[in-house]
Amino acid sequence: MTNNRKMKHLYLLSFIWILAVSLCTSCTDKYEEIEKYQRPEWLEGKIYTVISSQENMSIFSQFMVDIGFDKVVDKTGTYAAFVPTGDVMSNYLLNE
Repeated sequence: MTNNRKMKHLYLLSFIWILAVSLCTSCTDKYEEIEKYQRPEWLEGKIYTVISSQENMSIFSQFMVDIGFDKVVDKTGTYAAFVPTGDVMSNYLLNE
């Protein structure tokens, strides 16, 4: 092999080694230990469980059961819900 070819192989092997090392070290979960990314203690479990256990969300919880949405959100996954309180739901239903 010529010197030029040896240098190219050396650069290629160095690049592959650096890439492999950077990929292996970046696979760790960086957010595991940071407090703001931890699951809150008051969060009981799946979203329907939380909604149905709140007294002031009982009307919305019943709507979820009536339309079958409780089974959809009671599966594993990530959901966000902006649930109206019972007073808001009562007011809406009275004015409808």
